[in-house]
Formats: sequence, C-alpha cells, structure tokens
Amino acid sequence: SSLDDDDVADDDDVADDDDTGPEDADGDGHAADVDCDDADPFVFPGAPEACNGADDDCSGSITPDEQDNDGDGQMPCAGDCDDYDPDNFDGNTEICDDRDNDCDGFPSAEEEDDDGDGQTECDGDCDDADELNFSGNAEVCDGQDNDCDTLFVGDCAGVIVITEVFNNPEADEAGKEWFEVLNTGPVDVDLDGWTLSDLGSDSHLVTGTLVVPAGGYTVLGQSTDPSINGASNVSYAYADLYLGNGEDELLLTHPDGTVVDQVVYDNGLTFPDQEATSMNLDPGSNDAVANDDGGNWCVSFAGPWASGPGQGSPGAANPGCAIPPSGLMFGSLVISEILNNPGGSDDDREWFEIHNTLGVGVDLQGFTVSDDGFDYHVITLHVVIPAGGYVVIGQSTDPAINGGAPVDYACFTGLALSNSDDEVILTSPEGLEIDAVWYDGGPEFPTPDGASMSLSNTQLDAPLNDVGANWCPATGTPFGSTADLGTPGAANPECL
Repeated sequence: SSLDDDDVADDDDVADDDDTGPEDADGDGHAADVDCDDADPFVFPGAPEACNGADDDCSGSITPDEQDNDGDGQMPCAGDCDDYDPDNFDGNTEICDDRDNDCDGFPSAEEEDDDGDGQTECDGDCDDADELNFSGNAEVCDGQDNDCDTLFVGDCAGVIVITEVFNNPEADEAGKEWFEVLNTGPVDVDLDGWTLSDLGSDSHLVTGTLVVPAGGYTVLGQSTDPSINGASNVSYAYADLYLGNGEDELLLTHPDGTVVDQVVYDNGLTFPDQEATSMNLDPGSNDAVANDDGGNWCVSFAGPWASGPGQGSPGAANPGCAIPPSGLMFGSLVISEILNNPGGSDDDREWFEIHNTLGVGVDLQGFTVSDDGFDYHVITLHVVIPAGGYVVIGQSTDPAINGGAPVDYACFTGLALSNSDDEVILTSPEGLEIDAVWYDGGPEFPTPDGASMSLSNTQLDAPLNDVGANWCPATGTPFGSTADLGTPGAANPECL
C-alpha cells in the first residue's frame, strides 16, 4: 500500500493521514498546536487550575492564588492568607504581632483583650480575665498582682487608714472602746488575717470576713453589742487589745507583714486627749502619713452618736477640725459665777457661768476651758451665749444629779474646780485668752461652802473679775433641789 508523509500506511484513503489535525500526545483532547503542554493530560486550554504553580489552563500566566510572593513556601490557594508576609501561612505558629499567623481566621488567645483593660497577654497582661490586673497598672489592696510584676508584698501600705479613736470613754470603759478605719482604695478590702496591735504586748488576729468597702468606713471595737458599746456601729469585736487613755499605739498589719497604718498618740502633747470624746482625724488628712501628725487630729465636733457614751462619728465621715475664728477680744466674755464647792458631795454639781458683754450672740464651739495645769476641755457642741446673756458650764446637764442647776453644756471631763485655789481660763478657737479667773482659796477670794462665788453685777468686766474683793458668796434663795445658793444663768446681785 502507499505510504503517506509520516511513513505510516495510509488507512483513511486520504492523501495524508494527519488531515484530522495535529497529534494529541497526552490524550487530553487537545492537540499539540493548542495544548501548551501536550505531555501533561491535566494541562490544556480551559483546564481547571490545580493550585500547583503551573499554567494548567494554558492562559499564558500563573494566577495570583498560585504564586508564592512572600517566599514562605505556601501559595494563597494552599491556605496562605497573606502572601505578602512570610510570617503568615496556614499551619504557622502564632506570635504576638496582632496578625493571623496561622491563617485560621482568628488572632491567638494571647492577642485578644478578654477583660477589656486595653492590654493583651502579648502586651504583658498577666491576668486577661480581670480588668484590674495588667502590666503597669497601679497596685490596689486586693491580694492580686495588679501591675503584673509578680510581687505582692506592701501592696496595701497606706490603703487602710485609722481615722477615729475612742480610747477614753467616760466612767466604766468595759466594752466601749473602738476605732474606725477608712478604705482609701478603689476596691473592697477584707481584713481577715490582719493583726491589730500596739508596740507592746497587745495583739489580736482578725479571723473571719471583715470587709472595708472601697471608700467606706468600718468600726472595730471591744464589743458588737449595742447595749454595751452605745450603738457605736462596731462591725467586729476584738480581744487582747486595749486603747490607753494616755499615750499608746495602734497598728494595722497585713498578713504579708506590712504595717499598713499606725497611729502613735501622746497623752495630749500633740494629739487630743479628752474623756468621752473621740480623737478625730481631719478629713483633709485621710492618709497614712498625715495621720501620724497629732496636729491633724482634734476632738470630735460631731456630737453624741445614738445612745453612745460620748461624742464621735463612728462609721461615718468625720467633721472637719477647723472652727471659724471667733473674732473676740480679751474681755468680750466674762466669767461671772463659780460653784466650786457645793454642799456635801461635789460629784456632778460643780459649774461656772459666763456672761456675754457683746450685743451679738457668741457660739462657744471650739473654745477651750482649762486651768493653769493639765486640766482642759474643748467645747465640742454649739453653745450660744445670747447678746448680753449668760450660759452655765457644768459637770452634768441632768438636773436630777447636778442639784437643779440650769447647765447648758457639760464639760468637766478632764476638768475639776478645786475647793481651794484654782484657775478657770477661757480660750478662743484661735488661741486667744478671752478671760481668766485665778481664785486663791481665801486670802482675797471668798471660799463659801454650799454657795457660789458671785461676781458683783457692778464689776462685770474681765480685768475687774481678777480682783477677789469684787466677788462675794452667793446669798438668797437656793437655786435648785439642794440648799446650794447662787444665780446660775441669771444676773448676779451687787456684792455689798
């Protein structure tokens, strides 16, 4: 038979046996003249791209999905979610760079701010479940590592502050002492495990939950029974701790050994020391450094609390220590009558009278009554002497025990009037002596028993009441339920 141009017998009766087109060597249905790779049956015009980096569809170019632009060994079609960053590809390990390194569509747990504090674990947040704990945060007294420095000791220093101390109740002190603490921090603080102590042998370990609320107050005392402690809002009763009436110390120690706060009071040298009145830290000094200074404390001007055995503000903000200046001069007020020696027992029955020489009323709050020794008392309540009028200051306002005297204010805690010689000194809040009487027990001043020393109504003057001859024993009708003579709260007669 005849041979065609490829030296193969012609079996189609046509001059040339390749008249059906070029050869399809790979059998993919596309002849070599159109198949860009006739040796690969998966490469031909229109073939689906197979994510192999080849031109499977014979388009003349490699699709972007099949190009490894960042050289990380992975193409986008194989899972590379960012083909322009070699650190991001499917299966890679996540690092802290705020990118999807493993191409799973999510940042790593370490890169998420779960607690909304503005910091991730990658940024140094050591507790991404608590917004109060992150690197660089300020430490608070909550037993946690708020600043992520792995250190806890001393975090509570100065957070709990001693703000009020009732160390000297009147008469029987059993169960009546207490002190108040303020939480100056932003979170509640549990005092469980803390130690209350002095610098000697007194010590008490707090057991059980005792929460001082953030920005709030808690009172600790000898008793939680209101019938014993005078309803002083005591939240926790301690034992083996006693607050000295003179000088003493009060320490609060954290379980980690840190002394969080301490107050060392000094028997009236710089700290207040008044019976039946709490020592009150001025609210402008509510920190653990300022409360070391006795000048930042004062007797409480809050008045009596509930049925308390004294004056103070347990469990509440303290009143300020500043009393407005009186503006008075020497002699504006005159001490005009003194009952220093009642008939029989002197207990609760002594008193003295003050006359206001001015044409306006005078409030005695903040004035100090004292002698020339160690006795003194700061008047803590509003006691107004009317213009041209009188007030009576005594040991008790109860007429059933004071002999029926119209006592306006009881102040003789820490102050007593001697039956012989003594002094009565009245000092303004700004420290100016307004009047003083130095009676001498007989050489010049009268020494009545059962009657007051009465300044003659013709001598109502501060310099003139220094002269004993201007005083005389009270006469006339007894003023109250006893036989004592005098005119408390009223004008005196002339001494004849």
